[in-house]
Order: sequence, then structure tokens, then C-alpha cells
Amino acid sequence: MKHFILFFSLIVLASCGNKEEEANPDRASELKEDYEKVEGKHYKAFYGGNDQLKTEGMYDEDGKRHGIWTHYTHDGKKQSITEYKHGLKHGYTIVYHPNGSLYYRGEWYNDVKVGVWDYYDTNTGNKKESKDYGYPELKD
Repeated sequence: MKHFILFFSLIVLASCGNKEEEANPDRASELKEDYEKVEGKHYKAFYGGNDQLKTEGMYDEDGKRHGIWTHYTHDGKKQSITEYKHGLKHGYTIVYHPNGSLYYRGEWYNDVKVGVWDYYDTNTGNKKESKDYGYPELKD
């Protein structure tokens, strides 16, 4: 009798395992893991639930970020664009709010904020403040 109860319990547990996926096929696709593809020096990452592009950019000869890197939201909107130079943020960056409006933009120099950075209101898109980081002694 004990063996029967144990066997029956295992069958019930096993049959419940995929109920969520059967009841909601859309939810099943969300359960896929994100994944990456590297082709030569070109890097791409994807959201697993819908195979939407998540991040893309290039690597230098040493495998460090180099050039323009772009990150996208789960629904394909651009979330940020940042320029890199041999693994360091170096150049312009633009970041967007989840609703697609501009969040901030500024410039990096060897991973240090430089110049004037502008910050924007989520709802109106109007500039709400600027901050001047100056130009510390710049060395390449």
C-alpha cells in the first residue's frame, strides 16, 4: 500500500509539472533564457522569450567593447547607445526612459563623465537639468 501511495504521488507531481505552460503558452515563451551570439568581433544578445535583440556591439582584438553598443527593451525600443574605446566608455551616450522619451545624454572620456550632461523629464521630454562635469586633464 505504501508503494502504491508513493507511486501515485509521483505520477500526480509529474503530471502537474507542465500545467502552467499548457494553460498559458505565452508564459511558456517567457520562460526561455536569454542567449548570446558572437560572430567574429560582433556580439549580439537576445531576449529568450521572444528572440528580440537585447544588446549588440563590437569587440576589439583583445575582446573588449569597442565602438557603438546599443541596448534594446524587451519590445525592441532602443534603451541606450554608448560608445566604447577598448573596453572603456569613450564618446557619447544616450539613454531613454522606458516610455521611449529621452532620459539623459552626455559624453564619456576613458570612463569619466565630461562636458555637459542633459537630463530630461520622463513625461514631457523637456530638459529638466544640465550638469557640467568639465574637462579634467585629458590623456589618451
